[in-house]
Amino acid sequence: MPSTQYWQSLEGQALLNKIVRKRIPEWTSGLKHAQAEVVGKVLDGEKILWVSATGEGKSAAFQIPVIIHEEIGRNAELCPGFKAKEKPVGIVVTPTKGLAANIVTELSKLSVSAFAYTHNNVTQFHKDDIDIVQAISECRYRIVCVDPEHLKTEEWRRIASSSIFRSNILFACSEEAHLIDEWGNPDFRPDFRYIGTYFSSRLPSNISIFALSATVEPGESTSIICQHLSFRAANFHLIRGSNERPNTQFIVENLTHGIGGEIFPQLLPYLASGRKTIIHCQTLETVYRVYIYLISLIDDINYESLHLIRVYHSLCSDKYNTQTLNMLENNPNCQVVIATVAFANGINVRTLLDSISLGTSSSFNLTWQEKGRVGRDPSSLARGVLLVSPATLKKAEKYIEVFL
Repeated sequence: MPSTQYWQSLEGQALLNKIVRKRIPEWTSGLKHAQAEVVGKVLDGEKILWVSATGEGKSAAFQIPVIIHEEIGRNAELCPGFKAKEKPVGIVVTPTKGLAANIVTELSKLSVSAFAYTHNNVTQFHKDDIDIVQAISECRYRIVCVDPEHLKTEEWRRIASSSIFRSNILFACSEEAHLIDEWGNPDFRPDFRYIGTYFSSRLPSNISIFALSATVEPGESTSIICQHLSFRAANFHLIRGSNERPNTQFIVENLTHGIGGEIFPQLLPYLASGRKTIIHCQTLETVYRVYIYLISLIDDINYESLHLIRVYHSLCSDKYNTQTLNMLENNPNCQVVIATVAFANGINVRTLLDSISLGTSSSFNLTWQEKGRVGRDPSSLARGVLLVSPATLKKAEKYIEVFL
């Protein structure tokens, strides 16, 4: 019988990489060191807060464990004595429906079935007379993405009480964990503060609970997140890597035209390069003013030219936003997406090369997340551009002077 820390042993790590290379042959080198370390801890049922750069492959923490259980379930001789789950399942708590949909898409590329438990998807299942609660309770999906607000509903109490679900669940993950602190306030989305309560009170005590982020600062922010996830010094692992992006050039410029205006000529030199670009705006109104400005510069408006520029925000349909991500990946005519904060956290589009922020976001962490949408292919050269008011730049310079 393997020990309780088998997957962290040399033998366990070797088997882990052997299975990964078999099931995901395009990962020719297997898992990165940090990925293997974290996945081993997840498989051993431990608690983890993993902080590392965007694009470092943190998603492996929830992608790989179900694949390992599936493979050993089919080939028990790979690990004699290890009892693989018959229907392995994991929960991933996501802040936005866009991220949930993106995770489902990425998992499908690995032949892992997943479901995004969003309002639109649940409503559609009801219309089709499909009992999605029963489907999840019976572990028909390997990964279920759900937002914090749905966790407190009666449906999710029923799911967590299902004997089939409880006997097969491997882990519960809080994706983009920095938002537990940033968004989890009474005036915005207080249920972020209760993710850990749901995990500890509703789910089996022997599963792995872990949280992922690229932007959890040491100190108070880390302490708040750990407190809300019930992570104590002796019972969890803090794995903190660098979130440096060596393949991304950072550029800060003074805005030459106000964000409240109707023209944005500073964007044009960047867009003239033809590189795939995400433009981050702080309000929905700004998104559409930028969109109208850029569309007005196209000489011949036709069906194909409308593919050149897209918008992305939470009021767009799930179908439209998913189509936008697919076009960024696969349509060479789609160059520019203008987005709200809905595109800032976790979205993975490897073709994006330039991130331009019009104005400053609500926190530096969010700005860093915005820049993390580009250069996700480490062999690419990306640009992260901040266009800020002269007053904001002056304020930042004065702040830095204090420490010089």
